[in-house]
Amino acid sequence: YMPAEWHPHECCWMQWPYENPNHSGYSNIPSWSHFDYEKGRLAWANVAKSISKFEKVKMLVHPDCIAKANELLDSKIEIIELKIDDCWARDSGAIFLLNNENKLGGVDWEFNGWGKFKPHNSDNKIAKFMIESASANYFKNTMILEGGSIHVDGEGTLITTEQCLLNKNRNPNISKKEIEINLKNYLGIKTIIWLKH
Repeated sequence: YMPAEWHPHECCWMQWPYENPNHSGYSNIPSWSHFDYEKGRLAWANVAKSISKFEKVKMLVHPDCIAKANELLDSKIEIIELKIDDCWARDSGAIFLLNNENKLGGVDWEFNGWGKFKPHNSDNKIAKFMIESASANYFKNTMILEGGSIHVDGEGTLITTEQCLLNKNRNPNISKKEIEINLKNYLGIKTIIWLKH
C-alpha cells in the first residue's frame, strides 16, 4: 500500500533545477513554470537544507549542474549525478509502498512530460533509478501518472482530479473505471475521490 504523506520515511528525493536547452513545448518562456533559474536554485537549496535538518536528502543533479549544486547545497545533502530533464521529482519519481511487514516497494509509472513537454525520456527513467537505489521491490506500471496528481491517507482513500488522470494527453485509451482498478491494485486503495480540477 502507499503510505500517507506524513508517514515516517527515511529520506526525501529531489531533482535539481536544470535549464534543458532541448526543451520544447515551453513557447517563448525559459521554463514552463515561468521561474528564474538562479532564484529557483536558491529556493531548491533552501528547501533541501531545511529538510536535511530532519532527514536525509538525495538530490538528483544533471551532470551540467554539479558545480552549481555543490556551491549551493550543504555537505549533508547527497548529490547524485544523473541525466534529468526537469526538476519535479514528485511527478516523475517513484511512488514508494510498504507491505504489512514494512518492506519497501516502489511503482515506476510512465511519465510523459505532463502530456506536452519534451524531452522527458530521462525523467521517465528516474523512478526505476530511485527504486533500485533504495533496494526496494520494483513494480512497473504502464499507465501515465504524475505523483503529484494523487494523494492518499494511508488507510485506503485516494484523492485525484479528472483534469490530470482523465486528460486526453495522459491515458487516452484507458477508461475511468480501468484507471480506478489500476490505482486500487497498485496502491492498496479502496476508495477514490475524484475532483474536477
